[in-house]
Amino acid sequence: MYYFIVSKGLLDAKHRRRMGVAVWEFLWCLDRVTKINADGLGLVLGGKPVNLCDFTGSLGTSEVTVSRNLQKLARWNYLTLVHAPYGIVIQVPKAKKRFVKNANPHGIHRFSGNDRPGFIKSAQPPFRNDKPDFRSDKPNKRSKDENEDEKGLIAMNALIEERKLEISRLVKSL
Repeated sequence: MYYFIVSKGLLDAKHRRRMGVAVWEFLWCLDRVTKINADGLGLVLGGKPVNLCDFTGSLGTSEVTVSRNLQKLARWNYLTLVHAPYGIVIQVPKAKKRFVKNANPHGIHRFSGNDRPGFIKSAQPPFRNDKPDFRSDKPNKRSKDENEDEKGLIAMNALIEERKLEISRLVKSL
C-alpha cells in the first residue's frame, strides 16, 4: 500500500454537494495520475484510454454507476473526459500529484547530525524510551545449532590431528 496526497480544499461543503458519492471515482483517478502535462492536466494512466470495468473491479460498483459519476465529475469540471475508440481518456485539471521516488507519505522531514535547527549536539545520546532492550548482553551469543556445529568442527580437528600423528609415526618407522 502507498499514499497519495489530496488537497484539503476537497473537504469543503461545496465539493461534497457537487461530488457526492462520485468522490470515489475522483480519488481513483487521482491515484492513477501518472503524468502531468505542461497545462497542468494530470493524465490518468499516462493518457491511456480507461474502460469502465477498470473502475468496477477496485470500487465494487457497476459500470452504469461509474459512468454516471464520471459524467457528474466532468459536468462540474473535476475531470475532463475524452471518448476514444477503446475507452475514455481521463484528465484531472489542476493536478498536484508529486512524483517523488521514496517519498515520505507523512511529509515529515527527519534531521540528522548537524542538520537539526536550534539543537546543540550533546555528548550524551538522547533518551529514547523506557522500553527494555531485548538485545542480548552477550555480543557473540550463538544458537544451539551453531554451538553443535562448532563442537563437531572441534571434534573433527582433533581427529585430523590424531591421524596426522599416526601417519608421522608410520613414516618414521619405515
